Amino acid sequence: MAFRYHEDSCGHYSTEFVGGYHRKDVRVDVYFLDETGGHNPDDHGVCLRYSDDPGDYASGPAWSYEKSDIKVWELYRKWCMKKGYKLQDLNWRKAKDGIT
Repeated sequence: MAFRYHEDSCGHYSTEFVGGYHRKDVRVDVYFLDETGGHNPDDHGVCLRYSDDPGDYASGPAWSYEKSDIKVWELYRKWCMKKGYKLQDLNWRKAKDGIT
């Protein structure tokens, strides 16, 4: 089990925490959201917690981290493989939106 750096003030399910990493001089906790936490299984979400401050976090769709944060993306790939989920990457998003 990975160690949390910060208190989870978002109230995530324990199964949603996947680990943490250092981003510059900040420790980041990573949560992936799916139907286990009452979220939409068709759109995987991510929550990044930067401190114990309840408002110090970022969240969004997992696919948006493919190009912007390689550490989050690698954790997401491992999470999908472990759960048996199809990876929701940028190509998945384009297909979902009907963009060719």
